Amino acid sequence: MKTLIQSCCGAMNSARLWSKISSVVLVFGLCPIEAFAETKLQPLTSKHERKANSYSVLDVSPGDMAIEATEALLAHFDQQLVDELVTLNVRSSNGREFRHEYTQRMLSPWVTPFMRMGQEPYEEVILSLATGVLEGRVLGVQRTIVAVGNDRPSTEAVFAQVKEIFGPPSYEKLDSFESHLMYLHSSDGFISNLRDLDTQIVAQSNQGNLRSSTGVADGQFDNETPCVTAIGQPAIYQFKSPRTDDPLAGCDLVFHVQVQATGGKTTVRFELVDYALVRLNRDETDRQILEILERPQSESKIKL
Repeated sequence: MKTLIQSCCGAMNSARLWSKISSVVLVFGLCPIEAFAETKLQPLTSKHERKANSYSVLDVSPGDMAIEATEALLAHFDQQLVDELVTLNVRSSNGREFRHEYTQRMLSPWVTPFMRMGQEPYEEVILSLATGVLEGRVLGVQRTIVAVGNDRPSTEAVFAQVKEIFGPPSYEKLDSFESHLMYLHSSDGFISNLRDLDTQIVAQSNQGNLRSSTGVADGQFDNETPCVTAIGQPAIYQFKSPRTDDPLAGCDLVFHVQVQATGGKTTVRFELVDYALVRLNRDETDRQILEILERPQSESKIKL
């Protein structure tokens, strides 16, 4: 079955799912979307407990309310972020439908695609937000700084500043073109040395068994090493059922700093994602959507 939703300003994407779900459509844009009968998502009654040693980017941390985060960023940029509104539409084969509009991300409107492709300096931030089950809280923060000319910071200077604030990292790789610094927290706590942990995981595995690996930050790591498969995974909600695998399992937080130096331009990227929150948002949103789709339909009362 094909499903088509038209929007004056957005784009759409549909995917075939399991036998009970006939289609999923996501409509998004930066302008108003046509009105529809919206399905409510109920906020969780139990609140997520904030970790004592939390990370932050421009004073914004995962778990913050969106309004608090935008106020903090307004003080830095002196400009307001804009909402990226999306409509999530999931339709089951029995005719039941779930439709929900929410702010998926908050973007920096002053940065255009032409600026990203150009050679001029700029700075932007993107906030990835939860659905209504977590009341639109911040799940992840991405910050990009592009510097040109003689005032560009060196990779060593950037990493030294980060380590002064957050301490020794889980992983560090220095390169003339692209360098990486990562702080990783598994469900068991902070990973003090990703390379050592990866070596231990491989050594403890059964000899002779084929094992898969993932390339992360110009290095190969065993897929059983905590957080390896979570690095770079999006924070925003994406419906899928059934979920046959979980790349986020066992990983609670990733703070990734990347520095790229090309010609006369240096790009510094910060990405902070709380995957414990991402999983909580994903699992509860999945549960509520499926519960709505499985409700029995009301009997027909048409006069025949």
